[in-house]
Amino acid sequence: MCMRRLLLHYSVFCVLFAGHVIAATLDADVAFQIVAFAVSIQVVMFGPLGAATAPSLSLNERRQLNQVFGLGSLPLAVGLAWAYGGMAWSWPPLVLVLGAWLWMHLATDRQLRNASLAQR
Repeated sequence: MCMRRLLLHYSVFCVLFAGHVIAATLDADVAFQIVAFAVSIQVVMFGPLGAATAPSLSLNERRQLNQVFGLGSLPLAVGLAWAYGGMAWSWPPLVLVLGAWLWMHLATDRQLRNASLAQR
């Protein structure tokens, strides 16, 4: 079940990324900015979005989903940082994107852990 959910979220990323490429090709600046923003949000919040879209799972299962999705989205976060660096490696975008990605996943993990402990 976790793998299907992960593949679904990767599919959403692929659709957004394709939309971003199409908007760039068509010089549709507003559409490009909107889709680029959506891609950024989805990558930085990949795990939290996975956990949030699985309300039927227990808190512990959602926590595990966040962790698996976090690892699965690390390459996407590195790629996003590379894109923000102008398709070159640059420390500021790398630190900012990976910092935001890490913070979102750790904060979600902590929130789900605390909620799970409170239920006991």
